[in-house]
Amino acid sequence: MIRFQPDELSQPAKIHLVANTPQYLYKKLRGDSLVQRVVNISTTADIVEALSSYGKEGDNSEVSPIAVYVLLAALSFKPLSEYKEFLDRFDPPIAWIPELRGILFESATANSVVVGSMINLQPLRPIRVVATNTTTKKLIVGGE
Repeated sequence: MIRFQPDELSQPAKIHLVANTPQYLYKKLRGDSLVQRVVNISTTADIVEALSSYGKEGDNSEVSPIAVYVLLAALSFKPLSEYKEFLDRFDPPIAWIPELRGILFESATANSVVVGSMINLQPLRPIRVVATNTTTKKLIVGGE
């Protein structure tokens, strides 16, 4: 199971300290190296198990809230179908959990939209300036 040492959580704790909204916390934690490490070495089941454990501790521990925030950010990189049922009932007594759950659901839904159109990108042709009209401040563009 995933367990953090207090020193591992120092950078996420700094992010939490300056966060004034759950959106800011979520965005900054997703870019944190600890979150990326958890994503790369853990399965969704590992993260869910650790969330359950830290969630039970709630605010009773100095480490638990920060660990929960880190694990939720890591979970956001996994497919929603693998953790939706767990997240529906996950409600530890930690600040911003309802908001962060909402953000996870929102971002997972937004990331699963498939756009069915393609953009045809073609290189721009170079233009040649023939003259400038100083009265109207326009360029007069000539052909090739």
